Amino acid sequence: MKGLVGLGIGVLLAAYAVFLAAANGDHVKVNLLFWASEALPLYAVVLGSFVLGAGAASAVASVALVRLRLALRGERKRASRLEQEVHGLRTLPLLPEAGERARAKEG
Repeated sequence: MKGLVGLGIGVLLAAYAVFLAAANGDHVKVNLLFWASEALPLYAVVLGSFVLGAGAASAVASVALVRLRLALRGERKRASRLEQEVHGLRTLPLLPEAGERARAKEG
């Protein structure tokens, strides 16, 4: 089901890209701070801006994701240590005398 939804979204995006290219065939010049382009199709400029913006947003989101994953790893290690401690405490005898009697019977 998820694959079908992804395929549908991909088809819609491709159809939109074709529509964008057909509707915006004009040529524009892009002037950046240290670079100026020759005449480029408007749809290429729009799609390029979208790709660069999506890449920048992904980079920012991935930094936060890496931070969260590292925090999760630390918390998993902490939980594992605490579980081991609880297991160790569960195996201790409840009363000190009971432990001494058990050792006396073994010995």
